Amino acid sequence: MDLVSPVLDVFNRVWDCIVKHSYPIRHLRENLQSLEEAKRELEDISRDVESNVHRLEDQQHSRRTNQVKGWLETVDFTLKEVRDTLQRGDQEVQNKCFGNWCPKNCCSTYKLGKEAIKKLTAVKELASKGNFAVVVDKLPPPTVDERPMEKTKSKILVQEYVELSEAKSSMAKWTEARRISLWRSNIEAFTKSPSYPYLPITTLLVRDSDLVRFSNNFFRSMCALIVLDLSRNENLIELPAEIGELLNLQYLNVSFTSIKTLPIEAHHVDISLLQELDGLEHIKDISLMLCSLDCIDKLFSSPKLKVCVTSLRIRCLEEECSSLVLDISSTMKRMKILEIIGCNSLKELRFCRTEDDQEIPNNLPSLEYLYLSKCPIKDLTWLIHVPSLSLLNIGECLSLTEVIACDFGSSEIKEAIDIFPNLKDMGLIDLPNLKSICRQAMPFPSLESMSIWNCQNLRNLPFNSETVKTSCLNEIAASEEWWHQLEWGDEATKHHFTSKFSSVTDISFIV
Repeated sequence: MDLVSPVLDVFNRVWDCIVKHSYPIRHLRENLQSLEEAKRELEDISRDVESNVHRLEDQQHSRRTNQVKGWLETVDFTLKEVRDTLQRGDQEVQNKCFGNWCPKNCCSTYKLGKEAIKKLTAVKELASKGNFAVVVDKLPPPTVDERPMEKTKSKILVQEYVELSEAKSSMAKWTEARRISLWRSNIEAFTKSPSYPYLPITTLLVRDSDLVRFSNNFFRSMCALIVLDLSRNENLIELPAEIGELLNLQYLNVSFTSIKTLPIEAHHVDISLLQELDGLEHIKDISLMLCSLDCIDKLFSSPKLKVCVTSLRIRCLEEECSSLVLDISSTMKRMKILEIIGCNSLKELRFCRTEDDQEIPNNLPSLEYLYLSKCPIKDLTWLIHVPSLSLLNIGECLSLTEVIACDFGSSEIKEAIDIFPNLKDMGLIDLPNLKSICRQAMPFPSLESMSIWNCQNLRNLPFNSETVKTSCLNEIAASEEWWHQLEWGDEATKHHFTSKFSSVTDISFIV
């Protein structure tokens, strides 16, 4: 008995050792499967964290925390090691002998099994730490950035989220800067003019601010100014008269501001630029924004300029202009974009043509985008002769009662082939007196989207049962109250287009 007990004790210890060390070998397949599942879970968590970080970094002035950065780097490194372990494990499982029961090399299988267990623990631990309450830190407002540019060593001055006191204190640096950018500031007025006779500034950007006005002499010392961007200053209502003294000014952007007219002194700049463009021998493509009748006359009196215009924006005509005549002859085949905004007296848009042009005209055969806003125009029947029109947006034209003011029975309509064959998107915004898009139903074979807002007198849409057969319309965005007031010719048409209706409660959803 004394001999048996020690032997049994030794046997038990050896057996325990064998069981302990055989576990990684016996359970290799299960551990590899668990590791694969844990890897997928960690990859999903990592993608969610990274997506959230990128979204917040793009939307906010911020960067990822050091904790998140370190975690993501550790995850990338660990996942690379895990993929390698899984690949070797798959090979090891496939290389078993005796009917896939016994490993060919117990030593390497044992090491691989222990590695799989270790990696499984590490992956689960990383996954448990991936729930971050905060993933980004907000950065402080950026300081002024000055750096040499090109051979002249000109400088750039950039200020974002700037306060009025900061802007005034930094004006001393304007004497050296060539390009200045002020974004998202709370400055309401530049009441103090720069106290320097000459500033070498060629580019001035003041955007997304609370700016209302400039002092009368603010631009007097900026005779070198070429680019002036004042866009998205919604409260800006006027510009000082000395804008017209900026003889080098080639680009002026006042979009998304409250400016209704430009100073008369500014118009000679446009005329001189058109004269310069007219003298260029090899010019092929022109995009223009014109703000006076003189400029429009100059454009349409130049055969060279007319053939080169691809984009024309007419804004803020201060003259009394009830009818605008565009010389749309066969030379205007390249115009793709036409915008007319803030022409407060414009009631009619007419086209004149040369005798050589075809009898049934295609006005602006390449025109794809038309935007009319804040013009008292009454109808746009001429659009039936714009075959390539793809996007039509009309906003705040308070006198507009009909878009197409003709019956299909008229000879003019009968002779027009394929009305709106390519129109894909139509937006009708703030047209309180609009009663009709068209007096009869139209096919609109390409129309995909309609947006209608504050058109309370528009009680029907130009659709019927025949339109349903060819319609590819995906969405009609409008208010629910307006939609329920619509009148329909038959229930089938109403049912079909109701399925395309998308209810919106605010104009921001559709503009």
